[in-house]
Amino acid sequence: MKVDMHVHSKYSKDALTKPETIIKTAEKTGVDALALTDHDTIAGWEKTKKAAEDSSIELITGQEVKLKDGSELLCVFLNKEIKSKEFHGVIDEVRDQDGLVIVPHPYGRLRKTFKHKKEVSEVDGIEIFNPRCYFNFMNKQALTLAMEFDKPGTAGSDAHTPLEIGRAYVKTKATDLEEFREKLLQGETRVKGRRTSPLFSVFNQIAKITPIEW
Repeated sequence: MKVDMHVHSKYSKDALTKPETIIKTAEKTGVDALALTDHDTIAGWEKTKKAAEDSSIELITGQEVKLKDGSELLCVFLNKEIKSKEFHGVIDEVRDQDGLVIVPHPYGRLRKTFKHKKEVSEVDGIEIFNPRCYFNFMNKQALTLAMEFDKPGTAGSDAHTPLEIGRAYVKTKATDLEEFREKLLQGETRVKGRRTSPLFSVFNQIAKITPIEW
């Protein structure tokens, strides 16, 4: 089973992809499942669920939450929106939903560095490969962090355009999302991916200033 753990739709202010396009593209790339993790919103859940109904793609509902200090948390296997902007508040809300908390791109230079290293023991995983971490050392440092705290490593495309979907994923022998979740927590997974061109960051800026959808 191949799962892209980090995908954005047009409902993220810096992304362009329509829910229907996400699902169609995922099928073409050979991904079996994906996590929809828009920035601070779950507005794309329903349309993406509907688009996935007649497809082979299994959908994980999630949210990428930006904390007050600029750090981010990737929250997956959710059933409702996360409201808190504080580290422990987010952890509590996710636990109440029996969801998982992952630290995305903890050392991405083009993003603010994760500021809660002392609390890493409280999360469920570390994103050890993000294609938008344009320098290899960024992902290597994330891997070191995961090993230091004995946390499972995850990966996701961090796609903001259709062209990025499936560029990174978690691979496991699971046959459904329940089994995938179990194997992820047990560390019985492999991470695969290839880096994205920095030119794709241009699309983020386009999305912020135009109503273009892809």
